[in-house]
Amino acid sequence: MRPMSLLYGVCSATTASGTSTSTTTTTSASTERLRRLGSTEVYVVACFSFDTKVQVWKPNFHRAEDTTMADLQVGDRILTGKDTYEPVYAFGHYAPHTEAEFLTLTTTSASDANDSVENTTTLQVTGEHLIYRQGTAHPLPASEIQVGDKLEPHGRTVHKIGSIRKKGLYAPLVPSGSFLVVQQQGDPSVGIIQVSSYAMVVVPQQHPSTGMAHLQNGMPLMSQHVAIHTFLTPYRMVCATFLLGYCHTYNEKGLPHYVDTGIQILQWADTLTLYAQISLLGVALFVFGTLMVLEHYGWILLPGLVWGLRRRRRRRRPGTTTKTKMV
Repeated sequence: MRPMSLLYGVCSATTASGTSTSTTTTTSASTERLRRLGSTEVYVVACFSFDTKVQVWKPNFHRAEDTTMADLQVGDRILTGKDTYEPVYAFGHYAPHTEAEFLTLTTTSASDANDSVENTTTLQVTGEHLIYRQGTAHPLPASEIQVGDKLEPHGRTVHKIGSIRKKGLYAPLVPSGSFLVVQQQGDPSVGIIQVSSYAMVVVPQQHPSTGMAHLQNGMPLMSQHVAIHTFLTPYRMVCATFLLGYCHTYNEKGLPHYVDTGIQILQWADTLTLYAQISLLGVALFVFGTLMVLEHYGWILLPGLVWGLRRRRRRRRPGTTTKTKMV
């Protein structure tokens, strides 16, 4: 079984030779041409353009301000889909000098019947990045969004889909795995879209009989968003808690070392037999599932664990005797 090749610039990126960009307007019928699902590359994390904005809480001023991806810093608290502000503990991809092709999703508010400029906003995201569409249980790739779809959280309607090439690839990671993007223009109170921190994993169609291809075909049953969020549990537990320097250092392609290692493991796993892949998946689910339980309920379990260890230690302490009361 030949190992799949990997694209370490996971946003369909190529090194830019200039600073100019080009824009092409398309319709929903041309969305399929923008997809890269037939290639021999594996996409793990996709990105937003440098001028995509998020709302960052400024504690010194007690208010939120719009901040571009290029100005976003590890440790900044950004608005998430839970209407709370969570810290950016790392970037899934951080490549300011790399050029990539982005989808441009132009949306209007539900009450915007005249397509006014004030209510028209544009989101720029790579096609494999997961975003939330109304009526679906899990986020789906931006390349599957069609004209007429309504996006979370305010039901903005997609009325035009295009493409553009720009420099700068950014994919912030937050503990909950999703956040709100403020679109390029318009009122931020309504011109926002809920997006995932993660992207679809694309397995090459040249190897449809491999275990990894079967895994991808079954992934909608468990949502790739959930699967990637589970895989990042150890990285998230360490980085979101301690914000260590290791967590926000990146290789020459702009990937965190943890993600880069995961890609290499994915490549190695594709060379195994189907039964070996199933066994490996079972072990991984057990380990990462246990860590997720500790992540969410550790503050409840830890006191009980400490109490149990202390009680057991007292019982084993030498030189102690049990006194009985004589009646």
